[in-house]
Amino acid sequence: MARSTTEIIFPLLKFLEDKEYHTLVESVLHLQKSMKLSRKEREDYYTSRNGDSKIVRLSSTKFYIRVGDAVHVVRYANLIDDFAKGKGKFRINDNGIDFLKNDSNEMKKKTEEIFGKWKSDRKIVLRG
Repeated sequence: MARSTTEIIFPLLKFLEDKEYHTLVESVLHLQKSMKLSRKEREDYYTSRNGDSKIVRLSSTKFYIRVGDAVHVVRYANLIDDFAKGKGKFRINDNGIDFLKNDSNEMKKKTEEIFGKWKSDRKIVLRG
């Protein structure tokens, strides 16, 4: 089973802590290793996203989708900046660096709040 989006947010921000621009693919590959995902977790995929291919594409995996959601959540919370709109590169900003200074309990609480608000606002947009 893929890790939850909220489980990915902190490791994602820690990866971005170098303040360099990164892509979603770089982030996924790094997090697979740093979070010590099992082979099953790395290869668990959505058949609807993989089409007829016998080879599992990274972008079809559940983990890739969750990391993508985590990027959207931290972007929504203004913890990262984009290189340029639509270019697929992002980096942590000062708000993200400040977020990482929280103790683990406070960070977990804030992560849940951010995710809940993002999820709620997303439902409004999808319905509207």
